[in-house]
Amino acid sequence: MKGKRKDPSGRALLALSAAAHLPEELGEAARHALRLSVERVVGFTSLRGRVYALLGLLAGAAEGGKDFLEAAHHLGRGLLAAFRETDPDWPFPDALTYANHRPVEALYAYALAFRDREALRLARRALAFLDSLYFLGGLFDPVGNRFMHKGEAKPLFDQQPLEAKAAASCYLRFGEREKAEFAFLWFHGRNRLSAPLVDPLGPMDGLTPHGPNRNRGAEALLSYLLAWQDLVQGVFPRVEEGMALGRVYALGG
Repeated sequence: MKGKRKDPSGRALLALSAAAHLPEELGEAARHALRLSVERVVGFTSLRGRVYALLGLLAGAAEGGKDFLEAAHHLGRGLLAAFRETDPDWPFPDALTYANHRPVEALYAYALAFRDREALRLARRALAFLDSLYFLGGLFDPVGNRFMHKGEAKPLFDQQPLEAKAAASCYLRFGEREKAEFAFLWFHGRNRLSAPLVDPLGPMDGLTPHGPNRNRGAEALLSYLLAWQDLVQGVFPRVEEGMALGRVYALGG
């Protein structure tokens, strides 16, 4: 897992954190892989790579101990610095591309775990900014699958299932269940074209100007199932407020 890789390495660490809770040999293998990964994630440079790794580390902190907390604190401080340097009218540390709610969710999770008031404030500001772009009346209306920079018009298509999943997880972590449900209902036709993106054959790959993209890739299926799971069971990883505090102060954080 090389430090400069982008988000696939971070996603792998988040997946290992989920698998660490499996019973017997599978869980132990995941925990072993997590322990081997921790030293390397602090070198991650991409925004989303850091974000996924941070969420995974916070999920595994109860079992991983001080090493996990130190790495999570390092990544969280770097994420906070990125949000701190943003403009008030574009309070997001990058162009909007994909899974745009994930960095905000990770900053909020860091804020809760380490009781960082500044991170909490900046996370809420960034979420309000995304709200202004992602909701159209009572509809969840994601930024399309194009780069959107400050001052540019919002790309309306192609809207991706990953956006609905990321938003659902984020809103649930913030305690905004109604918005999470709006994001999930995007799959079921509560979108700008009133076009269902799920049928008996499964979820489709996105929303184009002409209707659903009827390809049915793995990302669409996983996005749908994980968003549904979040709504039913709660967000994974769950970060309880104050979870890490007994160890945070020992780190000098």
